[in-house]
Amino acid sequence: MSEATTDNTIAPVSVVTVNTLKASDYAAWQRLADGYNRFYERELPEASFEKTWARLLEGDGIHGFAAWMDGKLLGITHYLYQPSV
Repeated sequence: MSEATTDNTIAPVSVVTVNTLKASDYAAWQRLADGYNRFYERELPEASFEKTWARLLEGDGIHGFAAWMDGKLLGITHYLYQPSV
């Protein structure tokens, strides 16, 4: 993908890809999750990250997505699925 620049040359455009989290995403996910917690001045033990990660991969109620660009994880989101009553 590319777009024209002001001098009419073609410059490449990076594409953001969003996928469900997978096992190989753990290290990148953990860095972002840790940064989120540090922003809110919270320190969590590694076991908390591991438990959350296991739940995300199980897909049993809690799910997650990862946004990637040029091989770098840009963002994550988690959500809870609650079936209607």
